[in-house]
Amino acid sequence: MRMNPTTQIYLFSTWRYKESNLMTDSIYNKYSKLESEINASTIPVGLIWKDLKNKVNLYDGDGAHPN
Repeated sequence: MRMNPTTQIYLFSTWRYKESNLMTDSIYNKYSKLESEINASTIPVGLIWKDLKNKVNLYDGDGAHPN
């Protein structure tokens, strides 16, 4: 940011493993803490997946990666 003071940093808060119910909130909380420390914004991908979990299967067969 010293080179370009208008640089914006975005953190990609990822989804949980299919079988780890509490992982999404934990990941998002860590990214939220980091965003305030480094003046960044968090993209809440994991929270969106959480909202869609009973509507569409977004997981590949391994339960971790997107299909």
